[in-house]
Amino acid sequence: MNFPIQQAIAENNEGVALLESGREYPEAISHFSNALSLFKVSLTGLRPKNYLSAEAGQVSKTSIDECILGTCRTSINSKDGSQFLFRHGIQIPTDMGLAFYNERQRTTVSCMIIFNLALAHHLLSMAEGHQSKDDSSSSNLGKATKLYELAFKLHRDDLQDNNNVLFVLAVVNNLGCIYRQLQDKGAASECFRHVLSILMFLVDCGQVELFPLDGFFFNTFYLIFEPSAAPAA
Repeated sequence: MNFPIQQAIAENNEGVALLESGREYPEAISHFSNALSLFKVSLTGLRPKNYLSAEAGQVSKTSIDECILGTCRTSINSKDGSQFLFRHGIQIPTDMGLAFYNERQRTTVSCMIIFNLALAHHLLSMAEGHQSKDDSSSSNLGKATKLYELAFKLHRDDLQDNNNVLFVLAVVNNLGCIYRQLQDKGAASECFRHVLSILMFLVDCGQVELFPLDGFFFNTFYLIFEPSAAPAA
């Protein structure tokens, strides 16, 4: 058993519990940071393939969306004032540590921890009222932006065919909320257009009922009804 990864999962899930309780954001950040550090340590202890235990190969490969739906489906669509922010941390099943020798599962775990750390910084920034674009690079809001982008890049590069629709929607939606807060309308619209394109794809495929999507639609309604650009003369 790779004990550091089990400890990383435990730290992550403790951080999620603190997020759900509200306002314990600095402590949650500490837990998620510890989880990432333990995750890195666990990478150095991986054994060669021929030494893998039989139980590692028997663990089902859990997707990020399955983790999301398993922990927060009932309240996923709650809105925060005039916009919807995906504000739920993602709990990681403890048995995912048994599949840690699978590279894709390692990426799955890292994406969830990084997203949770981004969300904690995002919520702390909101609680503290950071809204200045000038200090965003050093503020919690700036850290949240970079971490969301990292989670998105990891998923795009290594897990794109896993179809973690909710995860991608959550990351891009929350980035859009940050850019809107920073009054960067162009970047915010780009994010929400990406969200809308995924939603329209789900509608076309008849899969809209499979996911709780009301909050994401709420943030993109203005794009559906915004006037088209005037035709060139």
